[in-house]
Amino acid sequence: MENSLVGTVALEDGEMVGMYISAAHLRKGIGKELLIYLENYARELNIDSISLTSTPAGLPFYLANGYVVQGPETIVVDGVAFHETRMSKHLFYKK
Repeated sequence: MENSLVGTVALEDGEMVGMYISAAHLRKGIGKELLIYLENYARELNIDSISLTSTPAGLPFYLANGYVVQGPETIVVDGVAFHETRMSKHLFYKK
């Protein structure tokens, strides 16, 4: 599968959005690499914490990478409710 998108992530005002890894590439470290890249990018922008909403499937991944649960959150898209978990992580600046 040359030239195919395997993962994506974005940062909007300290909020992680659009974390996606294609099913064919799960559990290969791509998500971890994207997360490290995004956190370092946020540090360069002097952002001191990142927040996100996690799907139930993504919750163990974020917990294992230092994110803490803030509480439940329901997101409604086109009238469909998605029950997710609000999470955040404080970023420590590189010295």
